[in-house]
Amino acid sequence: MNERNKNIELIEEYLDGNLKGVALKEFEIRLTKNKSFAREVEDVKFTRDSIRAFGRAEFKRELDKIHKAVIKKPVKEETKSLSKKIIAAIDDIFEKFFEPYEDLVTVRSDKNELRNQAMQYYSAGNYNEAVIVFKKILKDKPKDVPT
Repeated sequence: MNERNKNIELIEEYLDGNLKGVALKEFEIRLTKNKSFAREVEDVKFTRDSIRAFGRAEFKRELDKIHKAVIKKPVKEETKSLSKKIIAAIDDIFEKFFEPYEDLVTVRSDKNELRNQAMQYYSAGNYNEAVIVFKKILKDKPKDVPT
């Protein structure tokens, strides 16, 4: 395993609260003394938070937007390879940390037909379809969405 992957595993252990004792103390010292490592910790934290906030598909779309905005010239082959590695790392992090919410909504009446449909998609693991329906609800009836 290369140094970067070791760092990511260590950072994940830290963010999960699994580092204790000497390992935690060494991590915190490294975090305060090594600016590059501190940036890497922030990058992993941002990635995890973004995945949780957006979901994998939405997060990939956001990365594509950033990529297109930043890189407006032809992309070198090594950049393409790096992008694939980043996407693979994001997929790995997503698979490790993503857990769907329990289906807490009970299907009741036609009044909430769209919400019921969205929750059925969500419960079945059809997250992209669920997002589409939830967005439609927010667009069509934003005041009907419970807070």
